Amino acid sequence: MVRYYLDPERSAARSIERARSSYDGELSPAQWMALRFFARANPFSRTPSAFAEFQATTRGTATQAIKALEAGGYLVRQPFKTDGRSVSLRLTVLVSIVHSASMIAAGGFSAWLVYRYLGLKFISRSWFNLDATWAVSLILVGTLALAISLAD
Repeated sequence: MVRYYLDPERSAARSIERARSSYDGELSPAQWMALRFFARANPFSRTPSAFAEFQATTRGTATQAIKALEAGGYLVRQPFKTDGRSVSLRLTVLVSIVHSASMIAAGGFSAWLVYRYLGLKFISRSWFNLDATWAVSLILVGTLALAISLAD
């Protein structure tokens, strides 16, 4: 089994305005997952085949999502220097900047909430799992987005 290690220094996302102008305001779940994968994947795993295997889908389905992201300016295709047949996909600079800024803002806001409502005693006496906190926040935001889309 091949393992794809994620690079925590690389992240991806898209500004809402650009998503709206390119895709009528919405990216498909497969496209969002592709952005997340290519943002975090190490340089050797940024291939369409690696993404298809990671998603447990066909290469054709993965390629469709990748082509739509390339057309929208989210991803850039680069051939490998050692093997001209293979390509590596990377995020555009604007996508990386927007995502990094949003991650810093979200982390700062979370830290402020903990400090404001739980205080320094909580922080100094306890430990909390940031991954679990982040996962819960993603679930809540996803549920909220689903509820809003169903309401429309």
